[in-house]
Amino acid sequence: MAAPVFAVLGCLTLDSVVTASGDRFASVCGGNALYAAAGMAIWERRVGIVTRAGSDYPEDCLQPFEDAGIALSGVHPRLDQPGLHVAFAYRRDGSRTHGLAPEVLAAIPAEERSVFVDDTHEEDRYLAFTPRPSDIPAPWMADLSGAHLPQLRWESQASLARALRESRPDLRITLDAWHVAAGQEPADGLLEDVDAFLPSEDDARRLRPDRSAPEAARDFQALGARHVVIKLGDAGCLVRTAEGATWHIPAYPAAAIDPTGAGDAFCGGFLVGLHETGDPVQAAAFGTISASFVVEQPTAASVLVVERSAAIARRVDLMGRIRQVSSGGHGVRR
Repeated sequence: MAAPVFAVLGCLTLDSVVTASGDRFASVCGGNALYAAAGMAIWERRVGIVTRAGSDYPEDCLQPFEDAGIALSGVHPRLDQPGLHVAFAYRRDGSRTHGLAPEVLAAIPAEERSVFVDDTHEEDRYLAFTPRPSDIPAPWMADLSGAHLPQLRWESQASLARALRESRPDLRITLDAWHVAAGQEPADGLLEDVDAFLPSEDDARRLRPDRSAPEAARDFQALGARHVVIKLGDAGCLVRTAEGATWHIPAYPAAAIDPTGAGDAFCGGFLVGLHETGDPVQAAAFGTISASFVVEQPTAASVLVVERSAAIARRVDLMGRIRQVSSGGHGVRR
C-alpha cells in the first residue's frame, strides 16, 4: 500500500441520527476522521487516518476503507473501553442539536432509544479517543503533503498542529473549529500554524457572537489563518483568501439522504483541492463536491464508490456559479 499523501487526525464515532423529516439512522459507522477521509478519497486514494477506535467500533466499519487503499496503520484500537457515541437531531433549516430533545426521543420506539445517546461531552472519554502526536506513524511524514484536523478540543488541535509543523514545516494544515467556550481565543497561536481555517457558520457564530460571516472570517484571518472558509450548509460557503478577497461558492444540488459528515467531507476535499490548485476558491469547489456526494449516501463508506471523473464533472458544473463578494480578485474562477 502506498504511503498516504493526505492524512486526517480525528475521531471515530457511532452515529445515531434523526433527520429533519423524522427518518432514523442508528449506530452508523461515523466520526469526523472517517468522513474527512471519504471526502479526500473522492479525489485521491493515498489517504491515511490517525485515530483511536473503541472496543465497540465494528471492524467492518473500516474494512471498506482498507479495501479502497486508505492507510489505517494510524488507527489505534482501545480494546479496554467502548468508544464515542453521537446523537444528532436535524432541524428543517439544516441546523442540528447534539443529543435529542425529550420530544424527539419520545417519538422513537422505546426499544431503540438506548442507542440514541451522545457521550462526547464526557471529557475523559472524549480525550481517550482523541489522537495524540505519538499516534502519527513516523513513516508517513516523508510523503505527506497535507493534514486535516477536524473538530477536537483546542488543546489537542494545538499539540497535533505543532507536532506536524515541527516535523514538516512545509506541510499544508487545515483546521476545523475547536471546542471551547463561546468567544474564547485559541491558545499558543493555533491559527498561525494553519493554512486554512474551516469553521461552520454555527461555529463561527459561537466563536464570534454578533459578527456576520464575513466579519468573523476577517477576525479569524487576523488571528493568523492564511485562508478562512465558513461553511454555510445549504447556502454553500464563504471563502476569504489570503489577499483579502471574499468569494461565495453555492452548494451543489444533491439528492440528500442524511447531511451527517458533510462538513467533514468538505474539509477533506478542500485539502486535496488546495494542494492540487494552490487556490482556496477552487479548493472550496473540491470540498463542495465532496460534501454533495456524502449527503447522498447512507454511510461514509458508501462514498468510496464515487469515481474522480464523476466529481470532476460536478466541479466543472459548479465553477461557473462561483461569485466574488468583495474586492481582492477579478471575476469568476474557471
